[in-house]
Formats: sequence, structure tokens, C-alpha cells
Amino acid sequence: MGAFLIFLIGTALAVAGVSYGLYVVGVGTTWIIVANLIIIGIAVASGAGLAKKRGGSGEATQVNVNADSNGGGSSNGN
Repeated sequence: MGAFLIFLIGTALAVAGVSYGLYVVGVGTTWIIVANLIIIGIAVASGAGLAKKRGGSGEATQVNVNADSNGGGSSNGN
């Protein structure tokens, strides 16, 4: 949950910073909202991509590998 919280805080800071910067420059409210929606959309897409890479549950993926007793060589005894 820690990484997700940091991700949310970063997104909120980005939205707040862009909003304030656009307001100071004199951009209209409509365009500020559009910019914020774009930032939030990018954040959602990035978050979904990160969650998919982690397997969604945050648990490590376990891989079982079976090796034969003769080291993987031929089974004819040579």
C-alpha cells in the first residue's frame, strides 16, 4: 500500500502544480480542468500498467522448475 500512496500523492502534487501554474499564467478554467483530466488519465493508465506488472496482488510470482537427476543429459546412459 505504501507505493500506491506515494503514487497518489505524486499525482495530486502534479495536478495541484499544473493547476496553479496555469492559473497564474491566466489560462481559463476550462483548459485547467482539461489539463488536470489529462494528467489524471495518464496517472490511471500508469498505475494500471504498474499493477499489471506486479501481478495485481502485489505478491511475488513463484516459478517451479523441475530438473531430472542426470543433469538434463540424454537418458540412454552415455
